[in-house]
Amino acid sequence: MSGGDLLSAIFYEKKSPAAWLLAEQGLTHQDAANFILQRIKNAGERPAT
Repeated sequence: MSGGDLLSAIFYEKKSPAAWLLAEQGLTHQDAANFILQRIKNAGERPAT
């Protein structure tokens, strides 16, 4: 499990104080999913030399 997975899972817990705080900051479940997908995409890229 990665940090991104944990972030995404928080949104499924409707009574979670963490989910409430993230929502108060304007973060949505879709934002978390986009973060995870971007990290996966970037992990496959090689650094430019």
